[in-house]
Amino acid sequence: MEQQHKKPRDWTMFSLGLIPGVLLGVLIGAGIAGGIGGGSAKAGIASALEGCSLTGESPGIYLLDDGAAIELDGSGEGASSGGLDMFDQVCVLEGLQIPESAFSRMSSTRALDGTQSMSWDGYQASWTYHPDNGLDVIVESADR
Repeated sequence: MEQQHKKPRDWTMFSLGLIPGVLLGVLIGAGIAGGIGGGSAKAGIASALEGCSLTGESPGIYLLDDGAAIELDGSGEGASSGGLDMFDQVCVLEGLQIPESAFSRMSSTRALDGTQSMSWDGYQASWTYHPDNGLDVIVESADR
């Protein structure tokens, strides 16, 4: 009986086709993700609110500059505080892809610290904290 010799596969040609294909897929995926998350501040704010089942009419939420900026008026111990609970504030800020370092800075802000600020990927935020007023945050486009 005669043995058949299998021809070794040409892995070089396979990898030459596979590597560019994978790279192209990654680049296209990044472009799509960039297009989804990289829209205008107005679209990002609207999307963040929608993702949290909130609107510009929700207590403690104020849309500014025709929706290109937002004020999140957190609830505090005082009767005149805004009324937006911390969970909704966090949800909106996460929807705007705020970095963890900003959450850390916000949570360590004291009343004596005054207004703090930070910028990230197309946004800038400023915030104050007082136990009576809660955490009040304004987020706007960094392109201003």
